[in-house]
Amino acid sequence: MKAKLQSAVEMWKVTAFAELAVWEARPDLQLVCRGAAASGRLDDAALDAVLPGLSASGRRNYLRHLVYLRLVDDAGRLTNLGRHCVEAGEAPAWELGVYDFWVAVHSGFGHHMIDFEHVDPDARHSDFSGLLDVPDWFVAEEERVWTSASDPKQKFTVRALPAPRCRLEKLADATLVWTIDPHSGDNEWHIEGALPRQKGNVDFRSHGAPVPAKELAGLMHAWDPRWDARMKRVLMPYDGGAREGRESFRRTFRYREVKVGRYGTFDEVVVEDVPVGPSDPTEARSWALDIAIGRIAAAGVYCSEAMWQKHWNASVHGTPLEVGAGSPPSVDEVIRSWPGAVSPRTRWLLAAPADLGME
Repeated sequence: MKAKLQSAVEMWKVTAFAELAVWEARPDLQLVCRGAAASGRLDDAALDAVLPGLSASGRRNYLRHLVYLRLVDDAGRLTNLGRHCVEAGEAPAWELGVYDFWVAVHSGFGHHMIDFEHVDPDARHSDFSGLLDVPDWFVAEEERVWTSASDPKQKFTVRALPAPRCRLEKLADATLVWTIDPHSGDNEWHIEGALPRQKGNVDFRSHGAPVPAKELAGLMHAWDPRWDARMKRVLMPYDGGAREGRESFRRTFRYREVKVGRYGTFDEVVVEDVPVGPSDPTEARSWALDIAIGRIAAAGVYCSEAMWQKHWNASVHGTPLEVGAGSPPSVDEVIRSWPGAVSPRTRWLLAAPADLGME
């Protein structure tokens, strides 16, 4: 079962002076950070275990460098950036400069850094008359590692915004795309759209990320009151969905104005592969009848009373109809009681064995 949600996302281009790090491969620092992770903190003993032979001043200078990189704190404990170094084998290279940032802003998901680019100095940057206050949603997060949407191999961190002013440009909206299993809560979301560059728009798709599954588990009941949590299916009247005696007991549903916890309301949600079953025994019986008749029509051969019972049993056994459908009606009852459900050819396949004495 998979739900797909979409929502418009504001896109902004922010030009600002920032302290920023581009992450680069540093397997040597990964080894050191692993040592800090194993021992709890990077003290002299932990450092000697991975870099033996350093003098006391060498250890102090090396530790000072790791603090500058913000891989460890002053006490030698790993930071969030240090843990990323352990996982990815990368370390931040810090710099100060003016950058263009492309930022997505959503009421439920907050801000999301899509990409950045160095700004080359030109005459425009000597004109400060158009500067605006940095918006509240554009904040530096010194322990957040972003993935560039234009180059998934490039990661960056924005630590500080030393100047309170920036240039701000509203861009065309992007789209938040969110896939959720509305029963388990497993999910992933991303943002997709186009970034205006000097050579034209460049399509992008942000790195996929989940929200905590426990926040979304059980959504299906909130979206559809027919959902039975115990049976893990939507209980519904038969909708004529069986074809040629085949039935998946899966449907696609659309819901409008759907609320998803603290993340807001979405105009339309499409949920695919939803398990379904009959809402009551009457519906189960109608459902089973249509499947069994479809099986006979697809087979295209005479159907005796015994064969009819086999088709009925095959239609309900191991399906959501098994409990409510009951025992099969007789062939005569099918022909008399459900004439609209049986085509003339199928009625003949049911009636012929008795008429010809073939029972």
